[in-house]
Amino acid sequence: MIYMQILEVDKLSKAFKSKPVLKDVSFKVQAGEVVALVGKNGAGKSTLLKLILGLLTADSGQVTFLGKKRDFKEQIGVMLQEVPTIRRIKVKEIIQLWRSYYTKPVEYNELLKLADLVSKENSYLTELSGGQKKRLYFALALAGNPQILFLDEPTVAMDSLSRANFWKQVDSLRKKGKTFIITSHYPEELERIANRFLILAEHRLVFNGSLGELQAKQKACLVSFASDLKQAEIANWSGVVRISEQNHHYFLQVIDLPSFLTDLLPKIRQVTELTIKPNGLAELLDNLGGNYDEEI
Repeated sequence: MIYMQILEVDKLSKAFKSKPVLKDVSFKVQAGEVVALVGKNGAGKSTLLKLILGLLTADSGQVTFLGKKRDFKEQIGVMLQEVPTIRRIKVKEIIQLWRSYYTKPVEYNELLKLADLVSKENSYLTELSGGQKKRLYFALALAGNPQILFLDEPTVAMDSLSRANFWKQVDSLRKKGKTFIITSHYPEELERIANRFLILAEHRLVFNGSLGELQAKQKACLVSFASDLKQAEIANWSGVVRISEQNHHYFLQVIDLPSFLTDLLPKIRQVTELTIKPNGLAELLDNLGGNYDEEI
């Protein structure tokens, strides 16, 4: 299957007061992808998004959307953590206001239903809960029927049910050809929804690929078991790079499983509840080091 290229970022670099923030960042995004942008504080995520959206000017490099270097803003939707707006404005008024910015906006009733705020149509924004505001901001990002959406921490302030429903909406839109670039400090959510991960570190793009490819690259896995063995002894087994213990239950990061199992087998009768599984995104990011909470 051939996918249409939506976005190309080519050798973007940016410095502030001679201090590099991004160096030669390049990647492409195809239609229908859900791409997670991840990086520790100061890695350059917020700067990269601002460069793509035209809120900052790059020192070098370029961004093209459907082959165009400009005049593509109507095809981009942005969901920020907070949307600057008039305090005393009603739900119906802000939806109509957002629709007025576009030449071919999505129908008003469709946006209202998407936000699940039909019963709150005449409510002021100040009367909405945090989760209701998030659903509204998502609907506003879709007002112009964009081809690509940038979502910044979209599920913060949502309860678990609202979060699950939100990601169902994203997946449904993806299946219809919408493209997403998402930042989130919920690794488990990104792991479920994203098909590709862009990881920024030291001002550069250090990884561009799937979760499976990242797991294969690190060659690490998560091992857990219960045992009365001493932590110091287990820590010396081959392949163990990190270990923690709670009530005689051990959690290990292992990078060389065959060698680790060679050391484990003589002690196997002293071990119960043994599990071995691939690392999830959270563990993979921990192995890279740093604090991966969002900076935006």
